[in-house]
Amino acid sequence: SDSDFVKVPIPPLTEERRKELAKKIKQIAEESKVSVRNIRRQYSDAIKEAKKEGAISQDEESRITGNLEKATKEYNLKIDLLSEKKQNELLEI
Repeated sequence: SDSDFVKVPIPPLTEERRKELAKKIKQIAEESKVSVRNIRRQYSDAIKEAKKEGAISQDEESRITGNLEKATKEYNLKIDLLSEKKQNELLEI
């Protein structure tokens, strides 16, 4: 029944507020990319350490590093695409 809910009218977003939110989306996307870079650096350091200790060969280091770079690019692309999509949705009137 309606008595179980509180209805709160929400006014439509103004153009100014839409622009503010789009800017926030960009900021969140950039923070996400920084996180991806930090993770890549941690794994890259671990790979180099494993190679240095002899736990993996040069070929394994190259293969793993290549996979790491590929994954990094894929996630950055996903972040860019999602960010652009959300910004476009937000700015459409």
